[in-house]
Amino acid sequence: MDDHGLELFTGRARYELSVTLQRGGRFIFNQAVADLMGDPPTVELLFDRNTQQMAIRPATPDSAFAYPLRRHQRPSTRLISGRKFMTHYGISRDVTRRYKATWDGALLLVDLTHPSGVDDRDTAPPHPMSDGPDAPSISSQEPANARHTRVS
Repeated sequence: MDDHGLELFTGRARYELSVTLQRGGRFIFNQAVADLMGDPPTVELLFDRNTQQMAIRPATPDSAFAYPLRRHQRPSTRLISGRKFMTHYGISRDVTRRYKATWDGALLLVDLTHPSGVDDRDTAPPHPMSDGPDAPSISSQEPANARHTRVS
């Protein structure tokens, strides 16, 4: 086929799977990642302390360790409340970070040693009692006018 002298634009970013760990403890990802996992109603969270690798796997709602996979304000975005998980494994909740992810057919794998983006606007110091085993439980309910920032 003749391209009539047209040049292919190659500047578009490649599609990459990613998971955003928001300051405060939520995991955010898009519909494409949810679809890859089969858009399950619940997931289980796994962690390898040696490699600092997190995994998310589809789970049945009757699993004792299942986290609900909720729709966010945008219908194409999913979220998991991962605050207790992050606290338990010592994963920083002081700033929003995005991480590349890979799908191995059963697990969404996230290497937490190499963030692919950090939201510098989201650097408010954590609440002094926001970490640790004695931290007070804070509701994940947000006001309707809550500000959300995007990692670029």
